[in-house]
Amino acid sequence: MGTACANRTPDCQTIQNALKAEKVAITFSDGTGKGTFPGVPAGSYYLMIATRYNNQGLRWGFKVDLKSGPNSITLDQSNGVPVN
Repeated sequence: MGTACANRTPDCQTIQNALKAEKVAITFSDGTGKGTFPGVPAGSYYLMIATRYNNQGLRWGFKVDLKSGPNSITLDQSNGVPVN
């Protein structure tokens, strides 16, 4: 997705539309990288997140097992992957 969108190919929109159709929840993080999911059904989910930090692209993509009620995550450089 990153490559398709960076190169502005039609695949970018196709991928984004597919992800929107399958999303369960959206959360935003604060300045420290902490975000809280709203109450979503318990189960296994896959996070797909990308941002820029200190002029470096970073992405996260991993499985999380959520319990009932609110769940928190922390994203930082130690668990992100640099994007070139």
